[in-house]
Amino acid sequence: MSQTAEYITWRGMLDRCYKENSVGYKNYGGRGVVVCDRWNPAKGGSFENFYADMGSRPADDYQLDKEAVFANNKVYGPGLVKWTTRKENTRNRRCGIWTVYKGEKIHVAELANMLDIDRTLLAYHVKREGFSCDQLPAIISRLAKKKKRREERFGRVSRSIS
Repeated sequence: MSQTAEYITWRGMLDRCYKENSVGYKNYGGRGVVVCDRWNPAKGGSFENFYADMGSRPADDYQLDKEAVFANNKVYGPGLVKWTTRKENTRNRRCGIWTVYKGEKIHVAELANMLDIDRTLLAYHVKREGFSCDQLPAIISRLAKKKKRREERFGRVSRSIS
């Protein structure tokens, strides 16, 4: 199975955690992220164990995500990672911008998309006000008004929000 996406993913995970010359090492192994003994060949583990635990990748755009199960996870292992879409994996990065809206933690891009307001401006205000933004309702209202004025002046411009 050495040519499969699953094997390549497993190999990449090991490289990020243990090869200092790997592109991702500074963000993984360099920050103390490790692979469990069951999956790590240096500790008696194997790809077969990884595959038995994770199974086939659900679709071509799926990746292995260690942040999807719980934030700041430093171990790749059974029950600690999952197959996830590239979009979801990107949102789980350390540089992602999150806030609390109606009592729920939500990514700024998702909230902007849900409310049909500008993602960049919302992110700017959330970063300025902080993670749990008390001013969020006022900011959202202000951004919605800005959008409405812009649409009245220039007409609706369709754009894709990811």
